[in-house]
Amino acid sequence: SFPADLQAAISTWLAEERRALEQSCLQWEQEVTKILGEALTSWQAERRRMLADEQTRFLQDQRLEARREFETWKKQERESLLADLECRSAMAQGHQQALQTELCKVKQSLRAANAQTIRAEEEREEYRLR
Repeated sequence: SFPADLQAAISTWLAEERRALEQSCLQWEQEVTKILGEALTSWQAERRRMLADEQTRFLQDQRLEARREFETWKKQERESLLADLECRSAMAQGHQQALQTELCKVKQSLRAANAQTIRAEEEREEYRLR
């Protein structure tokens, strides 16, 4: 219904527009792909950073908890050692008192023996003189 030259011009124009649109569409797809790739890369980097931060906080919490447990253990161990030391000190004092008591008895026995020896020497001297 259109003249042949008009139809040819329309076909040519449509072909050129199609090529131009295909080129624009291809460029648009490339730009969108690039933007989406950059966004994905950025999101992945942010996600890795967040995970690293979370891991760091977790490790800090674990270290803090371990430190608390260690300090609690040290305190309990110190208290236990002090209690053992007090018990041993009390035992040593009891043993020392027993030894001092025994020493006093030995000294008394020695004094008594010395006094008896002195009396015996005095009696012997008296017998000798008579």
